[in-house]
Amino acid sequence: MKKKIIYKINKIIRISLFTSLSIFSLLMIGFIILSSTLDYSIPEIETIVLYDKNDTKYLSYSNGKKKSYVNLDNISPYLIEAFISIEDKRYFNHTGLDFIRICKAAMVDIIKGEAAEGASTITQQYARNLFLTMDKTWKRKLSEMMIALNLESKYSKEEILEGYLNSIYFDHGIYGIEDASIYYFGKSSKDLTISESAILAAIPKGPSIYSPIKNPINNKERKNLILKELLNDGIITNAEYDIAYNDNPTLIGINPHVEDKSAPYFQDMVIKEVLKMNFLGNYLYEGIKVYTTLD
Repeated sequence: MKKKIIYKINKIIRISLFTSLSIFSLLMIGFIILSSTLDYSIPEIETIVLYDKNDTKYLSYSNGKKKSYVNLDNISPYLIEAFISIEDKRYFNHTGLDFIRICKAAMVDIIKGEAAEGASTITQQYARNLFLTMDKTWKRKLSEMMIALNLESKYSKEEILEGYLNSIYFDHGIYGIEDASIYYFGKSSKDLTISESAILAAIPKGPSIYSPIKNPINNKERKNLILKELLNDGIITNAEYDIAYNDNPTLIGINPHVEDKSAPYFQDMVIKEVLKMNFLGNYLYEGIKVYTTLD
């Protein structure tokens, strides 16, 4: 009798799993078909860099905002690996959605009875940054998933990753990895160390919660988690892990785009005049360098 009951329970479980997998597969096929009918595009990059009378850079203007845009080749490999390790390990192997991670997250949520596990890929996060709000609704989540699939069908992984790293919010009014690197450490993102990369990669999960300036303890805990992930993924050695773990870089905390000394009114006047010029269209992606008389 006991064996029959166990057999029936196992049969019900198998049928339930098969049904769930079938429904999930149909939903994913539907998502892929629907996403192919969408037409979302990554915005063309428009970059203008201003220099003062001594040829010193004092402002980057990108796509209507006072912020820097940096190509993927000019970002520290440690920073790139840190983001992939903590945000989306299978980034280069999925098509916008990580189905393994989605299934795992769903199981955790069911067990805990709440939405406790995240499953957004880097592409989904980039889609949200570009086109959606931060509202935690099913409608937003479904839109995010379809847009991610649509973007992956038209752009390379490198293009998406570059756009993502340039769109992230790092608290204190800072967007993009280049300005974040300048704000927190006073250096370009291409020169970031392992420790600095982990500190910055820790912030986007909750910018105000993990800002190393506002909440250094929270940031250090997540920094160490990221270092552990990098070690486990074989990106860094034990020796590099030990050095980065014990490293406490000096934090600067200066935003060059909002400081009075960088002449905000003068900046606005120059940008306004430059944007009137008819020849800009063919050069904006590569970047326009404007040399001014600012002292």
